[in-house]
Amino acid sequence: MVVNSMALKLAGVTKETPDPQGGEFKRDPKTGELTGLVFERPAHALIRKVMPPETYQDKLDGLRTIMKEYNRYGITSVIEPGIFANSDDLRAYMEVWGRGEMTVRTGLMIRATQPDHVKNCQFGQGFGDAMLRISGIKMMMDGGVETALLKEPYLIVHGEQEKEGYKGVQIVPTNVFKDTCLAAAKNGWHVETHGVGDQAVDVIVNTYEEVNREIPVSQLRWTVMHIFLPTDEAIEKMKKNGFVANVQDHPTYLGANQLRYWGEKRAAYAIPTRKLLDKGIPLGGGTDAPVVHYDPFLSLWWMVTRNTVTAGLLGPDQKITREEAIRLYTIGSAYFTFEEKIKGSIEPGKLADLVVLDKDLLTCPEDQIKSIRPVATMLGGVFVFEAKK
Repeated sequence: MVVNSMALKLAGVTKETPDPQGGEFKRDPKTGELTGLVFERPAHALIRKVMPPETYQDKLDGLRTIMKEYNRYGITSVIEPGIFANSDDLRAYMEVWGRGEMTVRTGLMIRATQPDHVKNCQFGQGFGDAMLRISGIKMMMDGGVETALLKEPYLIVHGEQEKEGYKGVQIVPTNVFKDTCLAAAKNGWHVETHGVGDQAVDVIVNTYEEVNREIPVSQLRWTVMHIFLPTDEAIEKMKKNGFVANVQDHPTYLGANQLRYWGEKRAAYAIPTRKLLDKGIPLGGGTDAPVVHYDPFLSLWWMVTRNTVTAGLLGPDQKITREEAIRLYTIGSAYFTFEEKIKGSIEPGKLADLVVLDKDLLTCPEDQIKSIRPVATMLGGVFVFEAKK
């Protein structure tokens, strides 16, 4: 988040304000003055409290609008990765679903950062149908490209990151994370945890493994979400324990920051899709919108070419085939909501969620993949989008 001095003043944030756990207010290294860069949700929250709140009607209108936009891009299913229990956001989904207005099948993940949050989720376990369902619990381990938890320090970026030895942010302490995972395991929850940096992925996988020894969770498809910089050891443990991962196309727009903050080697390796597939790790594909654009064809283009909008080619050795990319984006992602038997492939008896494209994704020139657009989108046998002729 970038804010001006008035926002900081209204929020009561000064250069003496301590950084909250898991967040940071960037300061000028020489003067200590705030720069206006605000990293991660705990710090964002101090600013958001003085912003005009969305009304409940805003949420309803926004949900209806974005579903139409998703349909226009050929999207028939999404995972909402982190909604708060007992929130107006959840209420809005329930109302739109109850009125029969859903045009995108949605798996909701409830946020949890401590064991008590898991108890608050229990009301929703098992809730839902093929249009809206509560599919699991979402946890956080570190930040994004600028605050990922790394083993080796960040590069110095003058005016932005000038801390010697800076290794990012761990949002949830390891012991609290384990206790939360144990609570989820005891209650049979599917868990997905945001992990970007190599140290963050290690903490997630090691903790999952410890919990799996106490309470088997392999059948619950526990997931490392984003998985930018997994070590070989982490990947082997994932394979051994039956853990899975999902990947998104963050580098399409964040590639430039990966290079600036991490250096070329880490930037090129980030999200090693080819390696993960070759190691037999089940994968799903997506976009992590609104962090980057929700256009699925931009994501498919990145998977197939490893090209980016902001940094050129990053890690061409991690390319995957078009067929593999389509599989990740369809039945691969259905796996994460335990719905691979009802959607994700064209088979008798499965839901008729189909899209007609203006180009052949399997044969068009690689660089045209990102400009593919749907001609029509069908949900359950009913057209929810048709391009104007």
